[in-house]
Amino acid sequence: KKFNDFVDLFKEKYKYLFRYKLLIAVKGEYLKSKWSFTQPGMMVWMHEIAVKGKKLKLFIVDIRADPLLPRRPIIDHLKSLIEKHKPDIVVGDLNIPRRYIRKLGLPYGYSHAYDLVGRGWSYSWPMPFPMLGLDQIICSSRIRPYLYSLKSYWSSDHRMQEFKFDIK
Repeated sequence: KKFNDFVDLFKEKYKYLFRYKLLIAVKGEYLKSKWSFTQPGMMVWMHEIAVKGKKLKLFIVDIRADPLLPRRPIIDHLKSLIEKHKPDIVVGDLNIPRRYIRKLGLPYGYSHAYDLVGRGWSYSWPMPFPMLGLDQIICSSRIRPYLYSLKSYWSSDHRMQEFKFDIK
């Protein structure tokens, strides 16, 4: 019931995709699923989407919320996947605070959307009093973001990320 209430917010204006526990809504088209990758603690799906008539590569990432799981090897592996496949947008529940990702560094040409255009309370989990920024949108230099915000809904224990952008 909770998930269906959440989908109802988007189904009129957006195409949506559900991967594991992540709902991705796009004003555009999902063209095809390219591949998925799983390793202990991390799942990544690569999709091709079309937005404003241009094709984009989208990574959807879910990193397991396990406090005993070493984060450095997972982030290093995600960085190598980004460097190899060069997605335009990386989105998901990384279960790693943004400040830690910033400390480890992103691949050349990639930035966190919040760092570029975000404002307001930047934390996404747990609802109703979020204290950690675990949900991320990372974009390549091909993307020109103009809005990144987080919105609260009672349908999830995470705040929803909203991301608006133009394409170079």
